[in-house]
Amino acid sequence: MTSKEYATISSEEAKIKEAVEPFTNYFIGRVKQDFNKGSTTLGGITTSTIRSIKDEKLEFLPEKSLVAGLDFEHNWLNRKYFINAKSFYSKIDGSETAISKLQRSSQHLYQREDADHLKYNNQLTSLQGWGGEVNGGKRSGKFRLTGSMDWRSPGVDLNDVGYMRQADYINEEVYLLYNVNKPKGILLRYYFLL
Repeated sequence: MTSKEYATISSEEAKIKEAVEPFTNYFIGRVKQDFNKGSTTLGGITTSTIRSIKDEKLEFLPEKSLVAGLDFEHNWLNRKYFINAKSFYSKIDGSETAISKLQRSSQHLYQREDADHLKYNNQLTSLQGWGGEVNGGKRSGKFRLTGSMDWRSPGVDLNDVGYMRQADYINEEVYLLYNVNKPKGILLRYYFLL
């Protein structure tokens, strides 16, 4: 919990004390359990931020945010092969000013003209979305092949307690690697990556 914070603004005429941060409660909870001698893990996380906004000048801040997520990983054949997946959901509530500011932020850019699937709405008081990631493949031996896909919906936001650089995307990657760890001539190790 953080207490309400004030700043003193001085001018030639007077000194004014203004609220700059409301009383806020932050919460982070994480659980994770492994199975099969550590070959399989299952976990979950929840974060929340609750602000007590009673000052009109602080209505640009979201009042409540909640993020909940699950993660899973499974390895087999002595961790040679793997698959992991993560998924999360976020919901932010606040004044029209706070949610409008969030929609126009550099992470969301709801107002951009090149995105027909987005509609900026200055009357919203809530923003929600989801995201996730799936990875898998072979990660040991000379030949390695791994693939991944991650995504974020337009309204997802993790920034009250976490960090998110961008929303509204889908990204896929595939890596093919030939890796040799034995010295050959002047080379101690060499690899080719596609």
